[in-house]
Amino acid sequence: MISRPGRNSFGSQFPAGGFSLVELLVVTAIVAILLGVALPGYERQMLRVKRTTALAVLEQLRARQERFFVHHHRYAETFNELGFASEVYAIDAEGRAVEPDSRQRSYRITLTAATGLGYQLRAIAQLRQRRDARCQELAVDGRGAREAQPGAVEECW
Repeated sequence: MISRPGRNSFGSQFPAGGFSLVELLVVTAIVAILLGVALPGYERQMLRVKRTTALAVLEQLRARQERFFVHHHRYAETFNELGFASEVYAIDAEGRAVEPDSRQRSYRITLTAATGLGYQLRAIAQLRQRRDARCQELAVDGRGAREAQPGAVEECW
């Protein structure tokens, strides 16, 4: 049926609604361009947020080590001594402890060089967090000295 001005193909007096294929393609192209610009920035920000969470967890563990030292006159040599159920400690994006093989883990935390007089806590990026190429490993020791690999401490801490 051929539509006449003022009537749609069903004979109604309301104009025919909808979008043309060209309009839909233009809108799709605009959305694709906006996503192409926004998503990389969003991903970079999410990597920073997860890194900041790992730094906070390292500082919390450092405080826990100091409390342990006050009570036992030595630093804990294992996570079990600090009250954790497992020797392997991993965190998700929100800093919660997760299973070491969890698909949500963003960092694996290790306790190394633990002696009565010192220790080092290290956060090692996991899974998608490995995209944070300049800050793959973050570390802090009992004196508060910070490390970052392969990037500089100033950029990662």
